[in-house]
Amino acid sequence: MTSYSYETELATLQEVIQQKVATMFSDSSNVVKRTLMEKTVTKLCVFFGKQNANDVLLSHMITFLNDKHDRHLRSSFFDSIVGVATYIGCHCADILKPLLLQGLSDAEESVVVAAINAMVSLTEIGLFPPHLQCDLLLHTAPLLIHPNLWIRQAVVGLIAVIARTLSLVDVQTEVVSRVQPFLVRPLLQLHRE
Repeated sequence: MTSYSYETELATLQEVIQQKVATMFSDSSNVVKRTLMEKTVTKLCVFFGKQNANDVLLSHMITFLNDKHDRHLRSSFFDSIVGVATYIGCHCADILKPLLLQGLSDAEESVVVAAINAMVSLTEIGLFPPHLQCDLLLHTAPLLIHPNLWIRQAVVGLIAVIARTLSLVDVQTEVVSRVQPFLVRPLLQLHRE
């Protein structure tokens, strides 16, 4: 007589779904990868649990940044990473930092905007500790003089979010000192875009 338990059945189902998801993430069509990320990745996180979301989903998603021919796929990564990182938790912040910085140097400006917007969202939800926020600001502040208006506006949004989350002392010592060299006029308010 075979006994079935919820945990055994769930583990079996997760393994089957994990194989299907790995196949879809390895598909030759980037449309399949983008659709999977944009439509179901956060639901898959809940289904797999934190550890498998980190090991299976995040590890596959990171490889999409290497596709230099599909800016939509790279942009989808940054749009989708917020939901995945929110589910996994703050311990993935150190993994995300180099990926976000890689997004800042992307050849496509829309991908740069998506990377900065991901930083904004991840900062708003409290995923980044203050030292990491200041480090991201060190890399994004020079983009205040970028010719692309969307990039400049995204950086201003990041600065405003960081200024709202840090203490007044940190804002004056860390944020103002990093932002001021790239401004023509003096700062009036940092916490409002």
